[in-house]
Amino acid sequence: MEYSQVSDADLLQLCAGNDLRAFNALFDRYVGKLHRMGLRYLKDERVVEELVSDILFSIWQRRHELTIEASLSTYLFRAMHHKAVDCLRRKVVGGVSIHDLPEDALATDHTADTPVLLRDAQDHYQAQLAQLSPQRQKVFRLSREQDMSYAEIATEMNISTNTVKNHINAALQFLRTQLKSIPFLLFLLFCQS
Repeated sequence: MEYSQVSDADLLQLCAGNDLRAFNALFDRYVGKLHRMGLRYLKDERVVEELVSDILFSIWQRRHELTIEASLSTYLFRAMHHKAVDCLRRKVVGGVSIHDLPEDALATDHTADTPVLLRDAQDHYQAQLAQLSPQRQKVFRLSREQDMSYAEIATEMNISTNTVKNHINAALQFLRTQLKSIPFLLFLLFCQS
């Protein structure tokens, strides 16, 4: 069988049957594309390679229970987007120097008061997040901080996927109205939808 000619959906089915060559074909098909996308966000070769490996390896690890409703490419690119944003968010939240972030990660100038502004923005964000109901806050944190899917959150919290989606949408709407004073790009780092 010529795996390079097989569709993504068929390769995923073959992976579910423990076909390592099918996984290798998927890996070869997407590793370069995901790597290029990751570099646009992070500009750190080592971190991007690690993220790409994690994303693609998770396909193999979850091959028996993985259900992808959209196309595999959409799933993978969305995963890379979320992982890259999460990586940027951790750098901002963790107090890493503003100069360690990619130049295009922030829309503001790199001035002496930037770390103070970042800290203030993070404090304001956390204060607004604390105003959400405990369940809505937990759903939002699982989605944004633990990078869990709606289905995974629904299973963990024993609620429906629609309830998870409603909590996320309501939390985002609330935070968008409350966080207008934070520079737009910082806000995007915290509230990607």
